[in-house]
Amino acid sequence: MKQKRFESQNILNLILNYMKNQSVKLFKSLVMVFGIMLSCIHAKSQTPSDFWAAFEACSQVTALQSHYPSLSANQTRTHAVMNHGVTVPTTQGVTFSQIAVELYDKSTMLGMGKTHFFLFHDVKIEGSQAMFDVVYYYNFNGNYDQFVAATIKLTKTNGVWAVTETKIN
Repeated sequence: MKQKRFESQNILNLILNYMKNQSVKLFKSLVMVFGIMLSCIHAKSQTPSDFWAAFEACSQVTALQSHYPSLSANQTRTHAVMNHGVTVPTTQGVTFSQIAVELYDKSTMLGMGKTHFFLFHDVKIEGSQAMFDVVYYYNFNGNYDQFVAATIKLTKTNGVWAVTETKIN
């Protein structure tokens, strides 16, 4: 009788341990799914308008501007952006106040012979805070030796992005 009770107890313990392990696995899976859902919601909350408005503020940094090509009197500054490394949102439907933006993939950019362009290494936009890790290439002729690298932090207040910190690398 004791033998059967001992075996029953062992079987019950095995079943409980199995259920406990399965519950932990299920919980971990649910946490991971929830995390993915939150990141998707966050990514959707960052609009192309937010991205490009923050970029427009970044483009006003003096250390970058000093390398921009000269413009004639009534010309609008057009920035070429290489869409490579960091996925950049479309500019379609986005209104710029001081600049224009042309977005190209790497092969098109290099094939067109653009001599001045931006490349994003990292961009984070979370609520009213943003960080752009960007490189501006100038006088580009096939090698990447003339550039300004900057990490630019911004804050959005009353719907307007403003640069709060710039680190030239």
